[in-house]
Amino acid sequence: CTAGGVHADNCYFRRLYFDERPGIDASATIDSVDVSVEAASGSANSLTVNLYTIPSGTPVDTIPLDSLTLIGTSTLLVPPTSLGSINVPVTGNVADTTASDLVVEVFTPDGQATGESFFIGATNTGQSHPSFLMASSCGITTPTDVAAIGFPDMHIITVVNIGDGQPPAACDVPSAIPWLSAAPALGNTTAGATDLSTITADATGLAPGTYDALLCVDSNDAANPTVVVPVELTVEAGENDGIFCDGFELDGDGSCGGADPDPTPGVYTDRAEFLADLAPGFYEEAFTGVPVGDAGPSLDFSDGNFSYTVSVTQSVLFNDIGVVSTGGPTDFLVVTFTGAPVTAVGGNFWGTDINFGATATDVTLTLSDGTVETFTATGPASFRGFVTAAPITSITIDASDLPAEAYSTMDNLIVGD
Repeated sequence: CTAGGVHADNCYFRRLYFDERPGIDASATIDSVDVSVEAASGSANSLTVNLYTIPSGTPVDTIPLDSLTLIGTSTLLVPPTSLGSINVPVTGNVADTTASDLVVEVFTPDGQATGESFFIGATNTGQSHPSFLMASSCGITTPTDVAAIGFPDMHIITVVNIGDGQPPAACDVPSAIPWLSAAPALGNTTAGATDLSTITADATGLAPGTYDALLCVDSNDAANPTVVVPVELTVEAGENDGIFCDGFELDGDGSCGGADPDPTPGVYTDRAEFLADLAPGFYEEAFTGVPVGDAGPSLDFSDGNFSYTVSVTQSVLFNDIGVVSTGGPTDFLVVTFTGAPVTAVGGNFWGTDINFGATATDVTLTLSDGTVETFTATGPASFRGFVTAAPITSITIDASDLPAEAYSTMDNLIVGD
């Protein structure tokens, strides 16, 4: 059910009959569900998988809502993709596979307000039992065979992964590990072929030590549905790492840096601590002179040797007194440094509503070196600062539009070396 190219609340259902699948034990534990994706776009697309039992005596090829018992649920964000598959870790136990069938529901919430879209993957080849859709805003208030609403060739593809009753591996999500990334994170591989996914580790800002992660590759391979790949990163200490004088690291020759500090790369949450670690001569911009309202697509700022341009990704800058913000809630702020090398940047970053009122929401800051920091910003006092080993060429500020629309906003931007 779509409107304007994006979807309303959609619920997709499949019913699985254990008596048609020999080899399944008297009880079954579901570990995850693979959901096929035709296309997904947007940065805040969420997908929920619900697992239900339904009495096996319920008439075949029907899914009465009052016959369902919820046994498991899981929600995750779907990255922009097309013609792929998403593995959703979701656990549920069917105590008696003779007395109960399994119903899998895939729910995608209304994306019209934020421009999100999700289209579930389907095929026109044969299916043993029908696919069902429920979309109340389109007048479909109960799970209904999609053939009955004009889509006889829409056979929804979901794969239920049933385990051996043992706890599943504690898989890490690459996007949740600040020092690790995977590209691509999902895709399709034809039979007999090989595709590569590059795993990148970045030690920037990490203290010396050993860091571990457990990546899982999920597929529709019946024999090996999940392959576990352990990742270990060892960060070794430099010659003077951890040795400080007056709060600053020692220089390479062992002398105190004094007025030329060399702070350890990392993320700061306290403004005073961040400023204390910067070398003299940093540039702080309070934005008190910015045009109020529509300020065009970009603005330039400079002081001393430091200079930069602030721009937006889609529309125009739209500012209030002393703050820089965006003209649209889906816009990002982008600061591009054009002057002297910048290895330290910080400021107040938060989300505002259309009247510049603070909106408590997650803000994601992305540096040109791949550093990503996501935090819950409550208002104009929400501070984050970064010190990096290599020069920063840009920083992107994105205020999430969940749970409500938020315009990316910043103030008191500090740049230094």
